[in-house]
Amino acid sequence: MISYERELIAIKAFYANQYATRSGTPYMNHINEGLAILKALEAPEMSNKIFCLHPLHMIVNITWSDAYMRVLEYHEKNGIKRNNKHSDDIDILDLSRKLGGITREVLYALLADKIQNQKDFEIYHQHTHPRRIELTAYFSIWIDTLRQMLGI
Repeated sequence: MISYERELIAIKAFYANQYATRSGTPYMNHINEGLAILKALEAPEMSNKIFCLHPLHMIVNITWSDAYMRVLEYHEKNGIKRNNKHSDDIDILDLSRKLGGITREVLYALLADKIQNQKDFEIYHQHTHPRRIELTAYFSIWIDTLRQMLGI
């Protein structure tokens, strides 16, 4: 049994056979690819739980998981300058300050999320999205900041 089996079962049940509207990819791709990124990064096991549960935090009661408080932390920090018109006017130093006090496990989960979302953006939207320049900067700043904070 993997340490995050309950969390993985929960997200699989929730996503079932749902697909993204624009790309047509199954929602579970995000989770599966994020978990692969976390494995490659040798992230703490708690990061896997956080990553599996992050889509569920406002929808279902996940207080049964020991990762629950970290999922709340994930969502608080993930909301910083998220995909707005001015996402390119935040720099690494500013983002590092705003992410201050974040736990390592959440840093890894956020990094996996941004890397996976960047990959999908580059495949499905980079050449057609009206805010492609801002979103390219957004992903770059987040990923660089998170890597720097993790020392990787």
